[in-house]
Amino acid sequence: MGRWSRGSSRSREAFVASGSEEAAGAGAVEVLDRVADSVEWVRRNAGTAGFDLDGTGRTTEERAELLDRLGIVTFPSGLPEEALGEIRDVLFRFASDVRAGRAPAGVAAFRRRNSGDDYRTMAESETAVVSVRGDDDDGVDAGMIDLFNVDRLLPDLGPALREAMLSVGTIELLELATGATVEDRNLNAYINESVTSTRGLHVDSYSRKQFKVFVYLTDVLSLDDGPYCYAPTSHRLEGMEEANRRLAGAFGLSHTDVRLCPPELPLPLLAPAGTIIVSDQGGAHRGFPQVPGSRRILGVLNCRITR
Repeated sequence: MGRWSRGSSRSREAFVASGSEEAAGAGAVEVLDRVADSVEWVRRNAGTAGFDLDGTGRTTEERAELLDRLGIVTFPSGLPEEALGEIRDVLFRFASDVRAGRAPAGVAAFRRRNSGDDYRTMAESETAVVSVRGDDDDGVDAGMIDLFNVDRLLPDLGPALREAMLSVGTIELLELATGATVEDRNLNAYINESVTSTRGLHVDSYSRKQFKVFVYLTDVLSLDDGPYCYAPTSHRLEGMEEANRRLAGAFGLSHTDVRLCPPELPLPLLAPAGTIIVSDQGGAHRGFPQVPGSRRILGVLNCRITR
């Protein structure tokens, strides 16, 4: 992540001298000044101790207010340990079989990701789709399994997981936070085992129409486990989108990469199995790298504003 201090003439001069201003286009420094104002606001009003993301014991309306203001909120799912353990065990066995090239037993039909697939085709597939990350991604997220439509792979356990994620008022709080109609779509699982290299901060889109509901299916109690990380308030900080789009364009990065973000913001979400995280995907986020031998599973419900 880059630091930018409005009061630092040395930083400004270095930026201009490097040619980055010309590459990023006219007005780049002015955009960064707006970002600097946002950084100063963060430092004055919401240092890391000031972000209370925990919606435990709060009403749906209070949780919606946290989501709107911070871009993220957490609370318990109520899933019993027995149910969590059953889903966890099945998915770890499935992942082990996939990695070993064995035919998994006790699951419905699925297919592997092919070269013509993108997110939409996999999400809308009539069967589950297995995407093993790192095969063609320069090693980023190597070893991670992104399992699309887990409720189609596990016709008994999967729908029960979706229902548990929705039964705690998830759609209601999303609609209260956005003032719009929200629809739950594909339910995926992220299966991480010894994933030591992960993508840096990024957004899924800047539209503020995409949200994800995560549930930890394993305990994620330390950085070694590879927690989900989020930068609270980054979904609405002045100048952040424009500055990062300019930088991405200037340096040939993905337009969703976030290279400029107040360094105080990104926080690891450490929590026990069964914790739900509702996240505005227009905010900066990432998965933290694991240490070898660590294992983590997330259920991931994709939700979008429909009107």
